[in-house]
Amino acid sequence: MEGYLIEGDYFELFSCWVGDEDQERVGELKLKINHFNIDEICIPERTLVRIEK
Repeated sequence: MEGYLIEGDYFELFSCWVGDEDQERVGELKLKINHFNIDEICIPERTLVRIEK
């Protein structure tokens, strides 16, 4: 995604099971692209993840 975003842009992921897309989210996580260790991240169900450049 690094090559697709310009500084200040972002993309979002919503972790859920198929069919649960309309359910209320239970958490939110904001990350800076290339500034996190993927091995240290836990993303529970129905969490909105925003990755910013």
